[in-house]
Amino acid sequence: MQNVGAYGQEVSYSIACVRAYDLKVTRFVDFSARECGFSYRRSRFNTVDRERYVVTRVDYRLMRGGEPTLQYAELARQFADRPKPGLADVAEAVRGIRESKGMLLVDGDPDCHSAGSFFKNPVVSKSEWRQVSTIAGKESPSFPTGEDSDRVKIPAAWLIEQAGFRRGLVRGAAGISSRHTLAIINRGGARAEEILALAVEIAAAVETKFGVRLEREPVLLGFETVP
Repeated sequence: MQNVGAYGQEVSYSIACVRAYDLKVTRFVDFSARECGFSYRRSRFNTVDRERYVVTRVDYRLMRGGEPTLQYAELARQFADRPKPGLADVAEAVRGIRESKGMLLVDGDPDCHSAGSFFKNPVVSKSEWRQVSTIAGKESPSFPTGEDSDRVKIPAAWLIEQAGFRRGLVRGAAGISSRHTLAIINRGGARAEEILALAVEIAAAVETKFGVRLEREPVLLGFETVP
């Protein structure tokens, strides 16, 4: 629904067709990739038609003998001495990176008790990016959006750290992962209100310091009013 992406790729790059059940007219509808309106972390299914469709099927178009994408810095470093890694090699490396950040479910690992990345990487204009760098007193890391050459993505984790939130921070039963600032974890018995309170605190601090608003990535269910 949100055009999930990581490590230099988005799922929309490989999608050919999406079938969904239309709750309004009570029938199945097929959408081409173009009709899905994919962009960074967005599609028609989580924006303009958020509550209209239930996605039931996705068809992917894969390339036989396709080559992996190595745009992401961590992956590029891992394969710097291997000019042609295979897709399986890259997939294994990605899993290793995710596990090192507590982003895979591993028994006995408290850092994996999270919903993954809690905030999306904000997309800003290049002038806003320069302003963020000026405020921080050093150049902010950035990545191309792949859609607009005048806009860039700033890592939300970097903004959070620059706003004063360290890895391993504790707020009662909630906290920040000791390995990845972007993951808010349940340290044991945390209520949803505690997780949200920490998220609101983080987002407010980033906006106050940099004027950049962080957008929550997980979808919340059962809340009438969500900050």
